[in-house]
Amino acid sequence: MKRTVSVVGLTVALGLGLTACGGSDEEEVTEQDAAAAEAGEGAAQEQDAALTYTDGWVKATDEKMTGMFGTIENTTDQDLTLVEGSSDAVGTVELHEVVDADGKKQMQAMQGGMTVPAGEKLELKPGGLHIMLMKIDEEIKAGDEITVQLVDDRGGEYEWSAQARSFDGGDEDYGDGHGHQH
Repeated sequence: MKRTVSVVGLTVALGLGLTACGGSDEEEVTEQDAAAAEAGEGAAQEQDAALTYTDGWVKATDEKMTGMFGTIENTTDQDLTLVEGSSDAVGTVELHEVVDADGKKQMQAMQGGMTVPAGEKLELKPGGLHIMLMKIDEEIKAGDEITVQLVDDRGGEYEWSAQARSFDGGDEDYGDGHGHQH
């Protein structure tokens, strides 16, 4: 999405510069540039918006791991699978699910990624699907903004941000015998 903003910003600046020069030829070029920019912006937004992320939040923590939640919507007519993630805020980003293991909820990395069906929404929530943030070096406090970068199976790249907040729910086991919760 940053690429879209940069292209639009450059086009607007160019258009303003040409308009400031005056003359009918420049005005005609400016109108053509503006129309082309609008068409390009729409195409870039469609591509960038294949998966959208709304209502995002991260559980504030002083532990080494936490979860990122919200709603992902697939605006395309094809299933898309998130396959990897990264973040400057944490050491590792994984896509997790919670399974029932002997009557106990246990988190695990999703084999093959997290699929968002065509035209549907996928809710990420405590005790269910979520983006796992691991190897946290500094406390994530309520109000902190966390940004992750994710990649889908078709090469689409997404940068999503969410604000941390206090949350006392989630009783799944990390599977390492430590009984941490998020």
